[in-house]
Amino acid sequence: MNTLSKDVRYGFRSLLKRPASAVFAVITPALEISAHTAFFSTINALLLKPLPFSDPDSHRSLDE
Repeated sequence: MNTLSKDVRYGFRSLLKRPASAVFAVITPALEISAHTAFFSTINALLLKPLPFSDPDSHRSLDE
């Protein structure tokens, strides 16, 4: 447990010494999470959700 706290403190000190690295370390996972969310939302809306009809075959087409 002692080495874990030392590692965490060292990590925070390293990020404070280089703010650009800290920004990069925060923005990269945020962009990845948002990209995966957008991808899944698109796939979910287009492929996974059923059509909003109870029985799509029972609807008449416009040609009839």
